[in-house]
Amino acid sequence: MKKNIIVCLGFVLFYLTGTASAATTISTNMTVDNEFDFFISTNDSQPGVLVGYGDSWNTTYSFSYDLTLNTNYFIHIAAKDWGFVAGFIGEFTLSDNSFAFANNTQKLLTNVNDWTVYTDTFGGTPGATSEATYSWGTPTNIDSNADWIWTNNGNDTHTERYFSAEIINMSQAPVPTTVLLFGSGLFILALSIRRGKA
Repeated sequence: MKKNIIVCLGFVLFYLTGTASAATTISTNMTVDNEFDFFISTNDSQPGVLVGYGDSWNTTYSFSYDLTLNTNYFIHIAAKDWGFVAGFIGEFTLSDNSFAFANNTQKLLTNVNDWTVYTDTFGGTPGATSEATYSWGTPTNIDSNADWIWTNNGNDTHTERYFSAEIINMSQAPVPTTVLLFGSGLFILALSIRRGKA
């Protein structure tokens, strides 16, 4: 009996470990005219972890990154324009509701409302996000409702812009009730056996 209890307790611990370590994945399809670095950060003033890079505006780049529960994050896009017109477009998706974007959903598109743009560095001097007026069209695998955005309607050429959007933690990773009840039952059973032998 004692051996069975130990095995069951081991199962509970294994289940709890697996539950706690389960990750939410953020996936993106995006591009920039002309070049970008894509970061995930826990501080709006720091670039963060480099997730991906691209330098061809007519190519859709796809990336994914696993988020850890109980942490707030920021999407950071360091975008650079080489001339003529400038723009950033993308679609970002969260794999579950443990996190949400500032729009309270698990999907975020580029638009003038949900993104902050800085003109010098992340967390630096804010700019005014505006829809770029040049007609690139919508790249492959990006939602047609996504907008090309920059500052000054994409006419601030030969510039670097730093785009930021918050990812909000929505879960405290609670232990499932069924596991708590199961663990409590095992504890009571073990206590009863011990008393029976006393």
